[in-house]
Amino acid sequence: MINNKGQKLTKEQFNKGMKKLASSQGRQKLWNYFLSIIKSTKFQKTIADLRKKYDIPKDGFGPSSEGFILPPRQWEYEDPRNRKIRNDAEGLCKEYGLYFIDWQDVIEFVIYYNKLYKPEEIGGDLCMVSDFREEAKEPFTKWIQAADDYSFPVAIRVSPYASERDIIDFIKKSYYLFIKPIQDSYKESGSKIGKLKKRKKSIQDRNDFIYNNRELPRREIGKLVSKKFNELLDYGLIGKIISIEKERRRDV
Repeated sequence: MINNKGQKLTKEQFNKGMKKLASSQGRQKLWNYFLSIIKSTKFQKTIADLRKKYDIPKDGFGPSSEGFILPPRQWEYEDPRNRKIRNDAEGLCKEYGLYFIDWQDVIEFVIYYNKLYKPEEIGGDLCMVSDFREEAKEPFTKWIQAADDYSFPVAIRVSPYASERDIIDFIKKSYYLFIKPIQDSYKESGSKIGKLKKRKKSIQDRNDFIYNNRELPRREIGKLVSKKFNELLDYGLIGKIISIEKERRRDV
């Protein structure tokens, strides 16, 4: 394994670096944002329309009430709809401000299947590293360059002699005066990337469960929550959680 400067990395070094990247705040913000997107009424309707358009089962391929449904074998390489679905997935990435080099596959997976997988690629973050000289000598395809420019329009050039402390100090002292104004000029109005509060998975699973059973009487929901999550919730809190989750599922 090598890095982008051709330097050899041991498997241990590579895995350690990837583990650090996988736990970055930017990546977690994007994942939380994506989870809010897929719960929204607008996104779910879009996915339903795309499945209908491409003759995909209503609930996607995978486990269903009719058994485990797989896509036809010829779809993998031969069916022209694959390219069209990828184009639609790329369009959704652009609509929601996601870096489509990394998120296109995730959204395409949502279109096809009734489950999720979490991306662990290096680029699935709010920041990325670019070597401008290398890009100038061996430019990427227009598609990749367009993706980089779209999702990461602001760049900070770093001297090879700058230390970690130098870089952090520069960002701290120049962020509000120089960096943030450029960021603001590229932000899409109404975008909620980075604004969603982080919640423990257990709490969000509980809230999702309550929302999915919202048509039941509050008393019955309380019994189910107590049995499944070992929590006692009063009816007022259950109603509040339902209201909050309804709001979270509005257009993102």
